[in-house]
Amino acid sequence: MTSRHTVSADRLSRRAFVAAACAGLLAAPAGCALFNRPKKIDPSVFEPAVNRVTKDAIKELNRHSELEQEKKTNPTVCFLGVKGESAESISEATRAELQDGEGYTLLKKEDVKEALSEAGIRANDVFIPAERKKFLRELGRPVDYFLAGYVEDVEERVDPNDEESQTVPKRVYRLELLCLETNKKSEFVADL
Repeated sequence: MTSRHTVSADRLSRRAFVAAACAGLLAAPAGCALFNRPKKIDPSVFEPAVNRVTKDAIKELNRHSELEQEKKTNPTVCFLGVKGESAESISEATRAELQDGEGYTLLKKEDVKEALSEAGIRANDVFIPAERKKFLRELGRPVDYFLAGYVEDVEERVDPNDEESQTVPKRVYRLELLCLETNKKSEFVADL
């Protein structure tokens, strides 16, 4: 349905299309990413997932802490944030959950951002050993664990035991915990 001020995209030249789009006069075709930006994930959807995966990650951190009691120091955790849709909101919710945990020291968000900036790298680059060295040098203190979150769209089989079964799309929140001493990764996943 078009109003008297909108025009159809199929009748325009490329230059006219861009001009009409910028002026907001173009009737957006269904599914057009230019006009139908993805909605942010509602907190009522992501908060239970954040709560579940963060608790699982904290349990794993505490388990590692108990195994290394002789060190008598809390392990240091560097939370790198979240990548994906609604990343900022989900990152803040995850950090709030992590701050409530015990048995480890969580680095301040500002310290992590500053070290990344000074090292000239992105958060995901810390998983590359050479880039990690730059980051840790700028941070100026040892880190025992990196924790990073991802909002991902994945395909899941209707019947996980049948490779021929149909797949259905779903969105998940995944936290990845990397122990720097052992280089072992642990993943914690919940549906969004």
